[in-house]
Amino acid sequence: METLISDFISLGQAAGSEVLSVCFLMILYIAILFLLKFFSKEGLYLYNILAVIIANIQVLKLTSFWLISEPVALGTLLFATTFLATDILNEHFGIEAAKEGIKLSFAAQIIMTILMTVTISYPSIGGITGLSNDNRVIDSVQAGLYSLFAPSARILLASLLAYYISQWVDIRIFSYLKRLKSLLWFRSNLSTLFAGLVDNILFSSLAWVILSPSPVSAKTLFFTYIFGTYIATVIVSITSTPIIYLSYKFLPKTQLCLSHSNTPIQ
Repeated sequence: METLISDFISLGQAAGSEVLSVCFLMILYIAILFLLKFFSKEGLYLYNILAVIIANIQVLKLTSFWLISEPVALGTLLFATTFLATDILNEHFGIEAAKEGIKLSFAAQIIMTILMTVTISYPSIGGITGLSNDNRVIDSVQAGLYSLFAPSARILLASLLAYYISQWVDIRIFSYLKRLKSLLWFRSNLSTLFAGLVDNILFSSLAWVILSPSPVSAKTLFFTYIFGTYIATVIVSITSTPIIYLSYKFLPKTQLCLSHSNTPIQ
């Protein structure tokens, strides 16, 4: 099994970031539809909880794309799909269900941070970071956990604020356009694109400039953390348009009847 995983990682690195991103996005869309089909709105709650937690881990890793000269932080593809999941909740289950999803994801991120902080605090043979005084790793597990989960107050605050505000913006725009009887593809794309921009600007500005002890340059802020990652949001918004229409086909039968009676597909 370990060899299989290592081979998969090697294959992915050889394929490149672009190919990996396409495959990754397909997996995310399939997961959303699968969870909707078999677990209804609770499945989408689960998806958003996992997506927010994992995206905040992915953002620690930078990668390169051939169209962009600056390195790009990961996590945006995954996080951007939370807007799709929220829009599906809003479309089929109503605005209150969409709000509930935000609250659950917000609470999950806080609880996960607290639990992992306690986990890292347990005595380790390598001390707090898992490193000896000469920086030699003597507890690789502790060192890895510390790198991934030791909470940075600025990252946590920036992440929570950006997530809550951007998701609220997404819900409000989508609901407003829905009341105006606008086309489904239009309200989904407009709400995601605008909310995604709000999230990128808020998180990047707070985490890497305003709250950072070593602020990045304006060039790095824009190209690496705002522009570079916003391209991913645009891609997700456009490619997810068929998915929100397909969501009608993947609704549980009882909810399908209610959704068709309340909101005809446009």
